[in-house]
Amino acid sequence: MSFARSVTYDASLSAMNDLGFRLADPCVERAEPKPVWRSPDAGQVYAASGALILATTGANSTRWLDQIRAAPGVRTVEAPYAPAC
Repeated sequence: MSFARSVTYDASLSAMNDLGFRLADPCVERAEPKPVWRSPDAGQVYAASGALILATTGANSTRWLDQIRAAPGVRTVEAPYAPAC
């Protein structure tokens, strides 16, 4: 998903966290063998593109896609997301 340039990283992350999402790194999460755990660092990617890669959690509503599309500052949503690993 991507946000308008006027939306800060902290604001976008907070809004998505409030909806129950978590940051994701699909290529690392699918890798075999599993690499050593590291926190996804989306700050640099966000600064360059305004994009976050998110994953749903048990805290998401069943209407999460509608909620994310309606969130302030959201420009685009790619769901399902297909990373090029």
